[in-house]
Amino acid sequence: MPDASPRDALAAAARTVTDAWEQYAADATSAAEVEATVIWLVATVHAEAAGTSAGEELVTTPLARRVLAGLRAAWVAGLTPPLEAGAVATVQAMERVAALLAPPWSERFQERLGGPSGLELIVEIAHDLRSPMTSILFLAETMLRGRSGPLTPL
Repeated sequence: MPDASPRDALAAAARTVTDAWEQYAADATSAAEVEATVIWLVATVHAEAAGTSAGEELVTTPLARRVLAGLRAAWVAGLTPPLEAGAVATVQAMERVAALLAPPWSERFQERLGGPSGLELIVEIAHDLRSPMTSILFLAETMLRGRSGPLTPL
């Protein structure tokens, strides 16, 4: 039996991810939403591999990022050596799509703040700012009161 092409391996990976839709239930409302995301991502990867960028059509969501990671893992697991030339183009296409799906820094920060460790992050930032600010304020008050003697140019 001939080895599966990268395109066939991607179709098999799509079926694997769609069948295991429960893994994405934290970001999806139903199996249909996961399936639609899989279909859209496979088409986007094929378009990128063919050199027709679909960047304007991308909707960056946590579900799309997680499904793409699942597709990539299932695709790699389904490949058998020797690899066809199209495998390199598919890997590069997946990387370009992943880069396009990556949220901007502000969105990543917002996701982290909204997550379960968001409060811990705020407390940590406040503590890290409070310690040096307290020292600076104490030094400024001491200098203003003249308790350490007159100020010199040194």
